[in-house]
Amino acid sequence: MKEIKNSKREGSGMLSEPSFYKWQLKDNSIDVSADVLDALLEDEKLYTLAEVNEIVQTFMMREVC
Repeated sequence: MKEIKNSKREGSGMLSEPSFYKWQLKDNSIDVSADVLDALLEDEKLYTLAEVNEIVQTFMMREVC
């Protein structure tokens, strides 16, 4: 079974947004192509959905020569 880790804020007992590895995001049904995730995200780094959305939006809005 795949484990999804939750990140904790330093010094507080509150949980922040859940964090996911790239392979978990590719298996999930988010509206981003697996190819885009492969190109933009690192394999062993944890990402929140907000971080992924920001990375993808920055990529999609870049100027093309």
